[in-house]
Amino acid sequence: MPLFTTKAILQTAYSSAERFCVPAFNVHNMEYTKAVIAAAEKEQSPVILMLGQPILAFAGLDTLANIAMFAARNTRIPAAVMLDHGSKEEIIDRSMELGLSIMIDGSHYQYDENVEFTRSYTEKAHRLGLSVEAELGALAGSEDGEEEVAARMTDPDMAADFVGKTGIDILAVSIGNVHGLYKGRPNIDVSRFIEIRKRVSVPIVMHGGSDLPSDIVNRLIDEGMSKFNIGTDLKIAFSSALREILSQEPLKFQPFDSLQYAMNKTEETAREKIRMFRASGKSRLYSS
Repeated sequence: MPLFTTKAILQTAYSSAERFCVPAFNVHNMEYTKAVIAAAEKEQSPVILMLGQPILAFAGLDTLANIAMFAARNTRIPAAVMLDHGSKEEIIDRSMELGLSIMIDGSHYQYDENVEFTRSYTEKAHRLGLSVEAELGALAGSEDGEEEVAARMTDPDMAADFVGKTGIDILAVSIGNVHGLYKGRPNIDVSRFIEIRKRVSVPIVMHGGSDLPSDIVNRLIDEGMSKFNIGTDLKIAFSSALREILSQEPLKFQPFDSLQYAMNKTEETAREKIRMFRASGKSRLYSS
C-alpha cells in the first residue's frame, strides 16, 4: 500500500461504526520497526510508526525516517510514519522535507504562543499534503528519557478553541495519562475525555498508552478514542529479551540470534496491544 498520512489512517477509525483504535508505536531502529510491521501484518491491522524527537540524537532523523518509511511503503497493511513530540524547528522542518506527518509539541509555550507556533506549522504541513497532531495540556512521566515533571489536564473549552485556531488534524489530550509506567492503577478522567469529544470534530488521541488496563482501554475506545501511543511496553519487551538471551552460555553473539529473539518478543507485545485496541482485521476497511 502507499504511505498513509496520520489523518487518513485515523479518519477511518474515527468515522467507522466498528469501534477500534489505531496503534501507534515508537520505533528506535531497524529491529523495532521490523517487529512492529510484522505484528501489524499478522494481525491485519493499520499501524503508525512514530519517531520520537528525543531518540533522534541517538538514531539520526534521516536514518530512522528512511528505515520507517521504507517499511511502511513496502507492507501490505495501511501504515503511516510521523514525528512524535516535535518541538525543535529544525527537526520539524526536516521531518516535513522527508514527507513525515508531524506531531507538534508546543507545551513549553504559553497558550497564545502555542497556538501561533502550532498554527504556523499546520499551514506549512498542509501545503505539503501532510497531517498535523498537537497536544493541549501536558503529561507527566518520561518520554524516551526526557522527564516531564508536571501534568496539566486538557480543558474541554480550550480544546475547541485550540483546534479551531490552529487547524490541526488530530488532538492529543491530557486526561490523567502519563508517559512511561503508571504508579498504581491509572486515574484516567473519562468524563473529561467525553466533554472534549463533544466539543471537537477531529480525531482525539492519547499518549501514554503503555501499561493501561484493558477495561480503561475499552471504555475509551467505546467513547471514541482514535489512537493510543505505545513506547515503554516495547522497550521493556526488547530490553528484557536481550538480557535473557545475552545471559546464556555460550554467549549468543550472532546478531541473528540475539536481535531476532528480541524482535520476536517485541512483536508479541505489539500484537497484544493491537488486539487490545480492537485493531486486528481492520486493514480491510482501508483502500490502497
